[in-house]
Amino acid sequence: MNTLFKDELILKTLVWLDEQDPLTNRSIFRQAQLILLDTLGCVNAAYHSSTIKELEENFSTYDPGPHAINNGPTMSTLSIAQLFAYAACWYEACEGHASAHGRPAIATISAIYPFAKKLSYRQFLKALVYGYEISVRFAQMLRIKPGMHVDGNWPCIGATVAVGKCLNLSNEQLVNAINIACTQIPMSLYLPISKGANSRNSYLGHAAVLGIQSAITAKTSIEAPDSAVIEYANIALGNKSPQWIDSEHFEILNSYIKPFASVRHVHYGALAAMELRTRVDITQIREIELEIYEEATIYCGNRSPKTAIQAQFSLSFGIAAALVLNHLNFEIYTEKVLFDPLITHLEEIVKIKINTELTNLGKRGAKVSILDHTQWHHSEVSSILGDSTYPMDENQIRDKFIHYSKDTIGQSMSKTICENILTNDLDQCFSKLLKMNEC
Repeated sequence: MNTLFKDELILKTLVWLDEQDPLTNRSIFRQAQLILLDTLGCVNAAYHSSTIKELEENFSTYDPGPHAINNGPTMSTLSIAQLFAYAACWYEACEGHASAHGRPAIATISAIYPFAKKLSYRQFLKALVYGYEISVRFAQMLRIKPGMHVDGNWPCIGATVAVGKCLNLSNEQLVNAINIACTQIPMSLYLPISKGANSRNSYLGHAAVLGIQSAITAKTSIEAPDSAVIEYANIALGNKSPQWIDSEHFEILNSYIKPFASVRHVHYGALAAMELRTRVDITQIREIELEIYEEATIYCGNRSPKTAIQAQFSLSFGIAAALVLNHLNFEIYTEKVLFDPLITHLEEIVKIKINTELTNLGKRGAKVSILDHTQWHHSEVSSILGDSTYPMDENQIRDKFIHYSKDTIGQSMSKTICENILTNDLDQCFSKLLKMNEC
């Protein structure tokens, strides 16, 4: 049920979460573990990038502190949260939630990562679930304007709640912390993606930092105005009556984990192209048509990508790379692949059309048509691996984590961390599961 927003609705949801005790639900508990594992794998994969390593060195040099990733250079609480978030979304292989139109877990996990040494595994997962559930509900209410990007918007609220749980804030203090955050939610732009600039990857780190600061501030006597998000929705988004979806349903169960390293909108066309791959001669393709829902064309309409982030947000590149390589793993974001002559040619001939039926129904899906020689070949996709109705199974998620992590922490350690996250005692100190410094 949609209800005009007021603070009492947040409080009601927090009380409901307390009463449900989410980790007693086996499905919720497992999904939280899998999202955490997958996010850690995405972080590890980012260390293939010299930019992430350079960023790590700079944070360590100019903002020193006790925290590290994989026992690397140490830095402050706020810097490690930013570095973790940068790495988690670097190759665009991270989790997401369709109705949130974003990824609720990254800022949340990034914000509580610095607290790992003081938390049991149970406490860490509980903070993640609380942050996730509140984050999605704000995401459903705060739909961004064209030209904006979600990562610097509502994710800070999930981060605020998660850190607040780590600090043992009361529910009333959590509401105040949320209001502190809502008075300063930034406006993040889509512009860097269209221009091929990877500064977009800083947005979730900013959200994590704002969450940490808001929660710590709320532990003092500092107060924010009630229902601050109404003013934010009105001024920043032009939404004069923000609606809270008042449901007693765990949104984390609707999350998705990606099989491909690209924006979710790209997956539909890429999967359809892969299904056609054995039926066409890719060296003789004359025409390619993609029919897809309108939202995908708005966020992923980048043509002739010259940088990794443009390619991650490119429907046409996703189809071309899928046809040639039969995968969209994180390793494709190199100059060798971006400027491969055949991939470049195929990307240039992709014609994109909006499917009005899917758009009007609010559904996702794609149809790819390919002409080679004189014959058209067609493939339609309405559900993709990772959807809540078609989830990746645990073995696939384990394999993805090990593949993404092995070059950074080694094959043996990747398998050990994987088993620790999925099988170890919930009351054990969380940092021990990651083989970090002892608690």
